[in-house]
Amino acid sequence: MTLAGGEIRPGSGQSRLGVWYFSYFAAAGVFLPYFSAYLLDRGFEARAIGVLFAALTVTKLVTPWLWGYAADRTGSRKRVVCAASVGALVAFAAVAAAPGFRSLFAALLVFGFFWQGALPQFEALTLSRLGERASRYVHVRLWGSVGYVAAVVGVGALLERLAVASVPFFVLAGLALVVAAAAAIPADAASGRPAAAAMEHPDPVEHPRSAGRPAIPGWLIAFFLASLAMQASHGAFYTFFTPFLLEHGYRPGWIGALWALGVVCEIVLFVFAHRWIERYPVERLLLACFAAAIVRWGLTAVLVDHPGWLTALQVLHAATFGLHHALAMHLLRRAFPDRRLGRAQAAYASVSFGAGSAVGSLVAGQLWASFGGEAAFLGAAILAAFGAVLVCAWIWPALAGLRRRSVSEPPSER
Repeated sequence: MTLAGGEIRPGSGQSRLGVWYFSYFAAAGVFLPYFSAYLLDRGFEARAIGVLFAALTVTKLVTPWLWGYAADRTGSRKRVVCAASVGALVAFAAVAAAPGFRSLFAALLVFGFFWQGALPQFEALTLSRLGERASRYVHVRLWGSVGYVAAVVGVGALLERLAVASVPFFVLAGLALVVAAAAAIPADAASGRPAAAAMEHPDPVEHPRSAGRPAIPGWLIAFFLASLAMQASHGAFYTFFTPFLLEHGYRPGWIGALWALGVVCEIVLFVFAHRWIERYPVERLLLACFAAAIVRWGLTAVLVDHPGWLTALQVLHAATFGLHHALAMHLLRRAFPDRRLGRAQAAYASVSFGAGSAVGSLVAGQLWASFGGEAAFLGAAILAAFGAVLVCAWIWPALAGLRRRSVSEPPSER
């Protein structure tokens, strides 16, 4: 089959990679939009839900490093993905059976340990297998978005007829598909490909390596912190968007459609992202992502009772998640050699999806409990604004300077 110029042949390694992405994000498409509504239905308060979601995401501070070390040490990212997928299925069975807050908190910690360990190493495996075609990453990754849309729309429609208490069973079904897909993914590609040749875009992002321990450039540290702010701004969305809309009279089917719309726009973005990254400076695209996040969260807070405007705001998911993620993968692939890519992915996941998501969930829960849902989304806009400041103050000048230096230097000195 082909999709927007990105060929994925049936039975090929790329098609099996796409199937895993589809399954993984289908499970996420049930959990993220509807699990908080399930917790509210069970009687948990907003602060408690924020803590529970933080427990799930805070595991990313440590577990990606452990899984990344295991993958780099053993040389088999496929084994890591398979083990993490099976562990996530077993652990979520304990989540579904947990009777109270403490047991649920503990079960989510265990689930997070496995669930958060699979994706970073699968991302590294995908980039490694694509090799010189790494700019086609987005064409493989978008199948995850397709799976997410299918799940969020399908389950939203089912919840029009079924009780919210059925949500854990849908998550378990999705995780079973992840395990089956993990068993079929291709083995790791042979190592040793030059990382510098893996991307087609000529942006002058240098590999942070030295004779000993690799040096991390300041702009990359600033990028990790900005990514933390971006993910923290999404905390209100992932934890409370569904309860926020239910509170304002939206039906589950309509809520699922709104979630799906954002991801459909993300899919369209993934189709064209590599062209934009090849054509426009990375720092400008990055700042556009943060500007979109400020607008999206700020207006969600004040326009929630206007379905037309709220629907239009979901289009910005293409920038706040889709484009930002594509830019992150681009920068990591160019900044790190293949032998350190697993740990680089782990570091990025720990800082952004780990610390960022945990901070966002906790902040959103506190704001919701104290001031209401509108305050949670206004707080998200402030977090996004902090990330925009980092881009303007550190990342933009650094990357623009590298580009100017690359143009001015003779080819033999680059």
